[in-house]
Amino acid sequence: MSVSNVESLQARIEVLEQRVRELESEAAEAEETRRALALSEERFRLAFLTSPDAISITRARDGRMIDANAGFTEITGWERAEVLGRTTVELDLWVDPEVRQAMAQEVLAHGAIHNLEARFRRKDGSVLWGLFSARALELDGETHMLSVARDVDDLRRAEREREELRAALAESQRLEAIARLASGVAHDFNNLLTVIRGFTGILDRRLGPDGEGREEVQQIDQAAVRAAELTRQLLAFGRRQVLLPRNVDLNELVAGMGRMLDRLIPETIRVELSLGDGLGAVHADPGQLEQVVANLAVNARDAMPDGGVLTLKTGEARREQGPMVLLEVHDTGLGMDEETQARIFEPFFTTKGPERGTGLGLSTVDGIVSQSGGFLEVESTPGRGSVFRVALPRVRGEARPSRVEPVAHEPKRGDEHLLVVEDEPSLRAILERTLTRAGYRVTVAGDGDEALALAERMDRAPDAVVTDVVMPGTTGADVAERLRARWPALKVLFTSGYADEETLRRIPMDASSLFLRKVFTPSELTAAVRDLLDGRGELSWVAEA
Repeated sequence: MSVSNVESLQARIEVLEQRVRELESEAAEAEETRRALALSEERFRLAFLTSPDAISITRARDGRMIDANAGFTEITGWERAEVLGRTTVELDLWVDPEVRQAMAQEVLAHGAIHNLEARFRRKDGSVLWGLFSARALELDGETHMLSVARDVDDLRRAEREREELRAALAESQRLEAIARLASGVAHDFNNLLTVIRGFTGILDRRLGPDGEGREEVQQIDQAAVRAAELTRQLLAFGRRQVLLPRNVDLNELVAGMGRMLDRLIPETIRVELSLGDGLGAVHADPGQLEQVVANLAVNARDAMPDGGVLTLKTGEARREQGPMVLLEVHDTGLGMDEETQARIFEPFFTTKGPERGTGLGLSTVDGIVSQSGGFLEVESTPGRGSVFRVALPRVRGEARPSRVEPVAHEPKRGDEHLLVVEDEPSLRAILERTLTRAGYRVTVAGDGDEALALAERMDRAPDAVVTDVVMPGTTGADVAERLRARWPALKVLFTSGYADEETLRRIPMDASSLFLRKVFTPSELTAAVRDLLDGRGELSWVAEA
């Protein structure tokens, strides 16, 4: 064999060896690819089988399902054997079939779709919201669609609840802002109304029974009385009214309102009482409870324009808060839908015409009940009447008379020394004039600090102090506390139509203290002062505007 032949053969062997190495490398790569594919397929199989999401594979040409995982069974209620070979239309899975059609077109046109929210129907007919994604893929040379749906019902429910809470918070903040505004306006308005009633009282006395212009003066006074009622409603809504609570027998209070209800309720409405036995007492302001009953009765009256039955029922129940005393006001009137019920306690909301009320009646009731530590419920159906249920905590102890009547006698004049503290100039002037004309020696102070400074220069205690409760800086409670540190037996008449709970808690509840609620008249003021000096009455001496 020639040298050239040997070289040629050697070259061919090298080529073959190189080819063998290439084939071995390709085989190794193919094996690696096969192993990677097998691993990928195993991972997909595990993900497919164990995923909590509903995963299904359907043929694109006819929409028939060729596989579904356990998550699909768990979420939809359909077993795997029940869905294979069937379409989602046959299974009635899509609540909105047009959404399914648009989704399929999108996947086939663009290869995938992500995070589509849609409603699905379970096997039992119940509906859930799902978050849907899908992708086109080739299996055995044919286009299929891999679909993944996640149950987001709980998430949507949580989002709805969050939005509802946000809305409730915003509404609460709105109402609180209104309450603060209403309370501030009512506080200032009460002072002005006290001035108006003070001067009308002076003019009425001066004119006498037959004096010219007396009727006009009385009309002004009556307008002030109606305005005072409106301010009380505003304060009740804002939970800022002055409450003078005592242990009250609810049965005795309701039964004693017969004459008032006769004036409020027409003859076309029959009033029935159903009073429970052994209810125990509630601790509340009796005058405000009467306002609750009256407002609910008027609301029931207006719901029965053609007549009906108004039932006042008392009873007891045990709630989470403990034993409660219940007052229920039933009517057989028009009833309310859910939308109306959701708004009835809003201030100024009314279904009546503008000439028939302010829309403050039920918000006033809600404010009084809430400030008294109770709660209010309503049940109503259109055409079938309404039930308003007031629940108040039952307390131990004997009930006292529900009303404390102002003294009927003409108070005798006095000559005692009074320290009068009032920051409103016009009201301070009417207080000084009224008490001076009644014979008292009066020292006036424009605020708490001035009152304390005047007292420092006194050799002996005044016979009594008449002080507003709510004042800038040093409050009436502060004045009383500091003066009583020097003169422990000092008698104090507190006056206010508005105060926060913290301020009211600081007012001493003792035999040397009385409380006169604004708006009051000159005769009510002098009567309260006389009762205080003579040791008659109690803390809750209340002017009846």
